[in-house]
Amino acid sequence: MLEMRPGRPEEVPAQKALWKAAFGDEDRYIDWFYECCGASADVLEVVEEGRLASMLALLPQTLTLPGGGTASGWYIYALATDPGARSKGYGRQLLRFVDGYLAERGADCVTTVPAEPSLFKFFGTVGFAPCFSTRKLELLKSMLQPAAEGDRAEPVEPGEYNAIRRRIIFRFIQLFILNIKDIASIDFFHAERVISVNQVAFALFLEYAFMNNRHNIFVVKQEKRG
Repeated sequence: MLEMRPGRPEEVPAQKALWKAAFGDEDRYIDWFYECCGASADVLEVVEEGRLASMLALLPQTLTLPGGGTASGWYIYALATDPGARSKGYGRQLLRFVDGYLAERGADCVTTVPAEPSLFKFFGTVGFAPCFSTRKLELLKSMLQPAAEGDRAEPVEPGEYNAIRRRIIFRFIQLFILNIKDIASIDFFHAERVISVNQVAFALFLEYAFMNNRHNIFVVKQEKRG
């Protein structure tokens, strides 16, 4: 018998084992996911003859639309199928099951970020279509200034972290407006030289630009000094 249904608390060990078999992630990462997101995530399963064959996690999200409105959505994460149960179409069946499951909950949409380009075709077979892009911005250790006396790291809740992050981004965007003369030559696609600019601040400035003008890509090149 084949079942498609939400997971049950007693099945968490089996879910973790399937996750590890499918992706090879370390136990500490898998445990962290369940500790951090387990309470808010819904795990849907394909159960074949009483054995977990395929699963995915759904994470709640709110999308902000260009006009200022919002949409309720869920993000698909960790779609995994047992290596011994592949080529049976369980992944596609589970993705189709998601539609009805979320429609009953009043969700506006469901999203995911495929792990590699080849997976766009796979998700397209069950009705997914590209609708937005993401950008990744990395900060290197070499870009950070030495810690000052009294600096410290401490844990914060996600909401507080986001509030601090937004406050810093908007503070630095004001800094760059006031000090635009420090940017020697910049257009939407290329900066020939950036001088007298704190690198961490500039990285935050770029992130702000990406957040508010997603159609333009900034490529920054800094000349070597000395």
